[in-house]
Amino acid sequence: MPHSVRRKRWLAPVLIVVLAAVVFGGWYFPEKFRISSFIQTVIDKLTPSYQLRQQIAELQKENENLRVQIFDQSITQTSTVKVYSTYPFNNNQYIVLAAGSNQGLKVGDVVTYGSNLLVGKLTSVSTNESVAETIFNPDWEMAVRIGSQQVNALFRGGIELRVTLIPKSLPVSSGDLAITASQGFPYGLEVGSVQSVIDDVGTPYKEATLQAPFKLEDLRDVSVIHS
Repeated sequence: MPHSVRRKRWLAPVLIVVLAAVVFGGWYFPEKFRISSFIQTVIDKLTPSYQLRQQIAELQKENENLRVQIFDQSITQTSTVKVYSTYPFNNNQYIVLAAGSNQGLKVGDVVTYGSNLLVGKLTSVSTNESVAETIFNPDWEMAVRIGSQQVNALFRGGIELRVTLIPKSLPVSSGDLAITASQGFPYGLEVGSVQSVIDDVGTPYKEATLQAPFKLEDLRDVSVIHS
């Protein structure tokens, strides 16, 4: 038999085996020989559906990153500003801050001493100055909670800080902290500590006086929590 004829006879089966390896290599060969999976990946990348999936994945990632950034800003958006002196005059009801709308402040922002002591709330904002009503204003009222039992009460401002409408059946003791629990304020800011409890016979509620955690004349810098 001529050599060329014998060659054609074994060439055809070899070609069939190679073709099967290309098409079905992913089923029968080790990972490094899986040519078919590579070809399929190339085909997928050339199809519009692959590109669309990639775009959706990228948009989802960008959206998640943006959501995290917004959340981080919402819980850390504070400014530290200077407090103008009123010496030798003494006005406990209001303080004036050396920052205003140019520095991002606006009416309703909450003013604190440090990170957790409530001072007041901005009531007037100009370009570079702001006025804050303080908790020492006799007109100030808000809901608070007292002590480890989180007893509900009504805080009243003034020269002497007080909490009223305390249910008689609930425990309130000297040294218990009163914290903010009113809408419009971050929850848990310290307002003062119970100094003495007044429990008059014949009244449905008891009340208490509070020791303020700071003195206004000592304030040099305050923090403003943007609403």
